[in-house]
Amino acid sequence: MAGPGLTDKDRTLTDRGLDACQSIAGQLKDDSIQPRLILCSTAVRTRQTLDAISHIWQETPEIVFVDSIYESRFEDIRASIAKYSDQHKEIMVIGHNPGLQDLSLYLGNTPGAAPYQDALRDFSPGNMAKLYCDDDPWIDITPGKFTFLKIYRP
Repeated sequence: MAGPGLTDKDRTLTDRGLDACQSIAGQLKDDSIQPRLILCSTAVRTRQTLDAISHIWQETPEIVFVDSIYESRFEDIRASIAKYSDQHKEIMVIGHNPGLQDLSLYLGNTPGAAPYQDALRDFSPGNMAKLYCDDDPWIDITPGKFTFLKIYRP
């Protein structure tokens, strides 16, 4: 929540946002999502999101805080991922819209699939997208390489 004198980057999650994190954490756990690397914006609320969901993983992922993910365009987020994609296949990005929504739709090669259409219509705060790439490692982060598998909603 924004308080007097706080910048957007310093805003904290609301109670609703914290509840959304718990809902998403449960879904990620149910689907056995285990990232090897998490790229997280340096904004306070993304750090809180990371803290709120990190208890679900048996193995602690490598975490890199990336200032350029804050309020960035999808191209900037894609470039951040590209720095690590030759080392990690399971990468999670905790960031902001519209950059994450645009990146998910840009990479997803399944525009007719229900998850893609759902993300196109609504990618609200707290939503997460799951995309998959067959390439190992997936060095070439370009459109058509990823299948849009699922959208997680609180």
